[in-house]
Amino acid sequence: MKAKSKLNFLIDVLLLLLLMGMAGLGLLIKYLLVPGFKRNELFGSKVELYFMGLDRHQWGSVHLWVSLIFTALVVLHIILHWKQIVCWYKQLVIRLYLRLAVSVVFVLVLLTMVFAPFFLKPQTKPFFKARIHQTAQKTEVQRNIVIEAVVDNEKQMNVEKGLDLVLNTNHNKPDDWERAGAMSLTQLAQKYNIDEALLAKSLNIPSSFCSEKIGRLKRIYGFDNEKLKEKVNYLIANNNN
Repeated sequence: MKAKSKLNFLIDVLLLLLLMGMAGLGLLIKYLLVPGFKRNELFGSKVELYFMGLDRHQWGSVHLWVSLIFTALVVLHIILHWKQIVCWYKQLVIRLYLRLAVSVVFVLVLLTMVFAPFFLKPQTKPFFKARIHQTAQKTEVQRNIVIEAVVDNEKQMNVEKGLDLVLNTNHNKPDDWERAGAMSLTQLAQKYNIDEALLAKSLNIPSSFCSEKIGRLKRIYGFDNEKLKEKVNYLIANNNN
């Protein structure tokens, strides 16, 4: 076997391995290291998924490098078979001017596909998920505030008084709380005349999410109607202080 034939065979084997690797990495990122709300639904709202010590974003970087190596080998494969490609292309497109036109268009399409991401702007949408490592410091401060409030006996007594006060109002019926999931924190705070920022802080929710539906926030931050009711009662009893 000639040296060039051996090189072609080796390149073909590597291309096949890299192609299967890219497919496998894509499936790994898509179906195992799932993103966002799907991850929260399957494993809980306070977990990160890893495979061999890498998260989905790091495996995405690996996928990028594998694809770049694959592209380089494809270019090398084309260079090694350039004479055959030109011969086949002349037989396929006979007229010279048409060959030139098709070649120019083809090259422009290739360059656009490769370099377009450097010039495009992404679409922006509201961000609904909170990554723990990005909000750890803020969350710790919020937890300390809640712990201090619970430990304080005098404030705890006020919570119990506030509970009696809210239970005696017309808008604290059980079915009313069941419908709270369709409301936003802002609407709930307005209904009970409490500070929406304090309510969000007591539930470890960024104040920027006050306009989101409570049902969605429950799934992300892991609280239920009882905990929500408790925080509302506490703020009512303490006059939002």
